[in-house]
Amino acid sequence: MGEEVVTTVQSVLNDLLPGLAALLLIFLCMWLLRRKVNAMYIIFALFGVGILGYWLGILA
Repeated sequence: MGEEVVTTVQSVLNDLLPGLAALLLIFLCMWLLRRKVNAMYIIFALFGVGILGYWLGILA
């Protein structure tokens, strides 16, 4: 009824960043495909980045 709601920049960024990261990844893949990079290379690179990121604890 008279509760104060606090919105911080960090909470807004936490909500937006996963979607923004996915959008940037899509645009990167589109750019690479337009530069005639083989799609299999892109798939293997994404797979490798995922494994490396998990191993380093970044994508855990």
